[in-house]
Amino acid sequence: MRPLRLDIEGFGTFRDPVTLDFSDTDFFALVGPTGSGKTTVIDAICFALYGSAPRWPRKNQVSLALAPSTSHARVALVFVVAGKTYAAVRVLARAARGQVSTKQSRLISLPADISLEGNLGDLLSEELESFADSPATMDEAVARILGLTFEHFTQSVVLPQGGFAKFLHAEKRERQDMLVSLLGLSVYEKVAQRANQLAKDAGIRAGTLTEELRTYADATEAAEQAAADRHRELTTLEEGLEAMLKPWHDADASRAKTKEAAAAHEASLTALSTVVAPAGLTALADDRAAATAGLTSAEKAESVADASVEAAEATAAEAGDVGTWKQLIDAHAQFGDLTAREAGAAGEAAATASALEQARSTAQAADGDLEAARALREKVRIAHQADDLAATLVPGEPCPVCLQTVATLPDRFAHEGLAEADVRVAATETARKVAHTALSDAQLANQRALDALAHLGDDLAALGPTLDGQPDAAAAQTSYAAAVEATGALTTATQVARTAREAARKAREALKALDDRWADAGRLLGQTRDRVAQLAPPEATGDHIADWETLTTWARAKADEVAVLSAELDKQRLLAEQEEARQRASVLKVLQRAGVDAPERFTEVTVHSAVAKAVSDAAAAVTRVKERRAGAKRLEKEIEKQRASEVLHKELGNLLNARNFERWMVEEALQAMMVEASANLSQLSGGQFELVIDDKQDILVVDHNDASSLRPVQTLSGGETFQASLALALALSSQIAALSPHTGQLDTILLDEGFGTLDPSTLDVVASTLEQLAGGGERTVGLVTHVAALAERVPVQFKVKREGSRSSIEKVWA
Repeated sequence: MRPLRLDIEGFGTFRDPVTLDFSDTDFFALVGPTGSGKTTVIDAICFALYGSAPRWPRKNQVSLALAPSTSHARVALVFVVAGKTYAAVRVLARAARGQVSTKQSRLISLPADISLEGNLGDLLSEELESFADSPATMDEAVARILGLTFEHFTQSVVLPQGGFAKFLHAEKRERQDMLVSLLGLSVYEKVAQRANQLAKDAGIRAGTLTEELRTYADATEAAEQAAADRHRELTTLEEGLEAMLKPWHDADASRAKTKEAAAAHEASLTALSTVVAPAGLTALADDRAAATAGLTSAEKAESVADASVEAAEATAAEAGDVGTWKQLIDAHAQFGDLTAREAGAAGEAAATASALEQARSTAQAADGDLEAARALREKVRIAHQADDLAATLVPGEPCPVCLQTVATLPDRFAHEGLAEADVRVAATETARKVAHTALSDAQLANQRALDALAHLGDDLAALGPTLDGQPDAAAAQTSYAAAVEATGALTTATQVARTAREAARKAREALKALDDRWADAGRLLGQTRDRVAQLAPPEATGDHIADWETLTTWARAKADEVAVLSAELDKQRLLAEQEEARQRASVLKVLQRAGVDAPERFTEVTVHSAVAKAVSDAAAAVTRVKERRAGAKRLEKEIEKQRASEVLHKELGNLLNARNFERWMVEEALQAMMVEASANLSQLSGGQFELVIDDKQDILVVDHNDASSLRPVQTLSGGETFQASLALALALSSQIAALSPHTGQLDTILLDEGFGTLDPSTLDVVASTLEQLAGGGERTVGLVTHVAALAERVPVQFKVKREGSRSSIEKVWA
């Protein structure tokens, strides 16, 4: 896996969107002050792929990706594996109550020649194929494509560098424990524990099955043979059952036949005893005759009353409707009233018109008086102003009005006072107001009189069509009286007819009731004859009285005859019952000898059922014994299988629990790792150093610049120690990848290691080593550092800055 582009938004301290382009470099450094967010970039790469970060206490603790004030985060990584380009996208969101959860997980493939510039949305829209769309499916798909699980990725791609310096100098026991942890060899201890548990479970299961097998002690070959013999005996009985039951069947049939005949004669005697004529037949016939005569009389009276009603209806129709005549009389009365009221309204209109003219004249006179009073008051006011002006004139002085010199003073006469003129105007104004009020009242009274006269004219005009062509009031009154009289006669005739119809109805009902009783007597005769029909009673003639007499006489004679035959049949029935009982006892003995339970209701059918059930039970018993014998065999095989499993897993647990097995596994892994680590160190050191393991499992360094001498790794300088540690890290990451369920490609290494404690010369060795590691173009190398001297040796730097709670990144070429 080689990263091409990383997009971060809202993840950790990167609250604003940032994009890192790795596509044009194989060697880069994440540089910046401590706490700026450098390691967060490594966390983002891991999160995009696996939904977690190495630094999180729990793998699914996604809430650590969001700052408290951030509501969502998105991380997208575009990377290439085996020449194919992929994009992994994960989105987090915070719910209203603060819970953080993954809202989107996508893994898609992109075109190999896709441009990595521009908007992320446009980039993702070039999707070729979708491999996952949920956290569960994405984890599986990423592990399959990269060939590494999350645990393997964080141990082989994101290298725990400090741990391998410790591994280089560790004691043998400590190194063994570290290898067990890093290479996951502790799984064998779990396998041993599981094997021991399975051995225990198998032993318990075998014991339980052994106890169960003891319950099958009756499942023997002899038991199976006895069950088969019993089934064969009962089958033979069932096959001969029809012949054995025939004598009983014949005796039972004879008994049933004689019993049926005796019951038939007994029933005949019972039926003959019920042949009794109903009482009162003669009186009923007389009552029917009287009722028929009464109905004839009532129907005649009903016919006469109906004719009277028809005549009265004709007379009433000719006289006309009482209501219509009454409406005409009321219309004549209304017309007279309206005519009188119209005359009065005309007089009222004339009177109000005259009063209106008088009021109009009075108002006009009052208007003239008010105008004269106001003119006189104005004349008095002007005279008084002239008097006031004259009092100011001085002979020889100019007049203030005409500006001419006043020769002599004018001689002024006395005038009416202005107050008296105002009183006169007020009096005439009051008189005018009274006159105009009277005029308004007269106009209103006149208009009301005219409106009333118009309304009366409209009412008379509307009533006119009703009276046109109709008789006058006197003729209408005469016709009304005739109609009232005809209506009364019709009401009386109708009442008489209703009474006659009621009497006829009651007569019909009385005759019907008597006819029903007569018909009941006939039906009873038929029902009685039906009860004794098998004895051939005499035919009915239709005369109920005569027919009942004939039938009762015949029944008495027939009953004597049937009684004699019934006594003889009772003797035959007793003999048949005795024979049936003897044959029944014979069948019961056969069933007892065969061991078949006799049914409570002992009949041929129940005997057949009992024998069939016994045969079925015997067959089931044979099957049950066979099944239990087969079950016992299955239990024996299962017990044998569980005992073998117990031995196998116990032996496996003993083998894996031995300390020598773990030591052997660690030694084999360490030898394989040292071969690869030695090759790595030789390449990193320019052929100067190699690593070997001695007999005591201590790590030694071979220095070819010193005649290939062997010396402890503790004698290496700081730079040489870094080279040796890196060689071990690369070898161990290869071992971890080999343990992955897929084939992982280690073409990216991310070193999150502190280099601040190294001296300048050691830093130079470290830088040279990393340059050599990335120089072949076979892998991408990224390191996290805040050491400027080391960062300057890296061709591409991603400078991480933090201002407050926000981080940003700038890509700089060295």
